[in-house]
Amino acid sequence: MKLLPVDEVCERLGLSRWTLANWRRSGFGPNYLRLRGNELRYPEDTLDEWIKDRTVSSLAEERGRGQEFPGSEVGGFR
Repeated sequence: MKLLPVDEVCERLGLSRWTLANWRRSGFGPNYLRLRGNELRYPEDTLDEWIKDRTVSSLAEERGRGQEFPGSEVGGFR
C-alpha cells in the first residue's frame, strides 16, 4: 500500500492544503492516517476509491445521491 503525502493529494485533487484540512475537519475528505505528530498520509487505494465514489455523469445524478460539500449549508457548492 502506497501512502501519499498531503502535498501529493492536494495536487491530485487540485486543492489547496487549506481546503483539504477543512475537509478533514468536516469529515468530508478521504480517509487518512496520522503517523506521528502532525504527519499525515493518505492510502493511495483509499483515495482512488473516494474519487471513484464521487464521480458522476450529470448534475441530476449528483443531486440524486444527495452529495453535499462543506459550506453548502451557507450557499456554497452542492
